[in-house]
Amino acid sequence: MPQKLKPNKGFSLIEISITVLIIAVLIAGITTGIDLHKDAKIALANDVTKKSPLAMMPELSLWLETSKIENLECYGTTKTCDNNGKIKTWFDINPTTIDKINIGRNSNTESTPTYIEDGINGLPAINFDQDNLQYLSNNEVTNPSPPPIIKNKPDYTMIVVWKPIKKSVYNNTVSSTIWPQHLISQGSTYSLTCNSNCNLSGSIIFNPSNNLGFWGYYNSWGANIVKRESVANASIMIIEASDASNSKVTLYNNSLTASSGTFSKTLIGTCEFTLGVFACRKASATNFHGLISEAIVFNRAITNFEAKNIMQYLSQKWSIRLE
Repeated sequence: MPQKLKPNKGFSLIEISITVLIIAVLIAGITTGIDLHKDAKIALANDVTKKSPLAMMPELSLWLETSKIENLECYGTTKTCDNNGKIKTWFDINPTTIDKINIGRNSNTESTPTYIEDGINGLPAINFDQDNLQYLSNNEVTNPSPPPIIKNKPDYTMIVVWKPIKKSVYNNTVSSTIWPQHLISQGSTYSLTCNSNCNLSGSIIFNPSNNLGFWGYYNSWGANIVKRESVANASIMIIEASDASNSKVTLYNNSLTASSGTFSKTLIGTCEFTLGVFACRKASATNFHGLISEAIVFNRAITNFEAKNIMQYLSQKWSIRLE
């Protein structure tokens, strides 16, 4: 006589509770592991920053970086930057100066860049949204300081760690010119209220052909110097005046080998310093769309030896492979 199958009673409440507890412990362990890895990576970046060669180099004018949360202030009651928090102030950490050159935005709007915890290669970054015309300026903070580069300075150096989110730029045209995205910039305002003309300017730009270079206002293109794709970049642009009317532009990008060109009228104005937009024209045609994690300015042309040391520091800190 065949035996009857016993009905399946299923799991008891205790068994279900134990299973849920085990899953929760496993998830907590994974989350804790991820958090520990992130904390260790940030701690390492902070240690690399402390050992950076920058503090020993003369005429360091500005130093901004995101790996330490205390270097940033966001809008909100706590002022601490959480993920996607809107940037109020990015504090200058230059150890060689008393008067700091902080940058930020004076209004909490869609045009304010945001803090991203997992930005460039797992480290924090500032996100600039081109569609919302986001940028940061030295003129939009409490008790603003003058821009980092001295007026009419013929020799200076700009450095930026960045990553483009999209390759294309707006095809807006101004005077039949297609404008590039500006990563870091200083100069006059387009309204001409600060200086008598607007060709006292300089920027590191990312142009419509995905090339990197130098840009002055009505004076020169620095495009087609180095071609970059949508990856993290460490870029160093050195401006050296060779005579009264010409300057040499030397550009390092993810490399210890430089490219160079000669351009005219690289003198710089002191109306405004910006990240994420052209200081002379804060319009959609010049806004950057991507991430920026570090920005450095010298009031002189650094040497090739110094540039290589800085490039190695940035490579180690931000996990950027040098070519």
